[in-house]
Amino acid sequence: MSLKPKKFSELKFEQAELRKKMQKRQKEINCELPRYTYIVSEGTKTEPYYIEAIAQTINEKYRGFSTGRSSMADV
Repeated sequence: MSLKPKKFSELKFEQAELRKKMQKRQKEINCELPRYTYIVSEGTKTEPYYIEAIAQTINEKYRGFSTGRSSMADV
């Protein structure tokens, strides 16, 4: 292998090839959210607060897909 730096045209070609590969991978990824997630906890003091915070974060991120129910009283 040569220690010469690559030509600009070679670098540009390699970057184009990488972009094509990434576009193919993005098309192959089909992400579906689960309909329901059950979380079981033994704790009664602090764990419900952690679960509540996780549910709120998920509902904020996926507002269009979520029902918005994050309270333990709703279940």
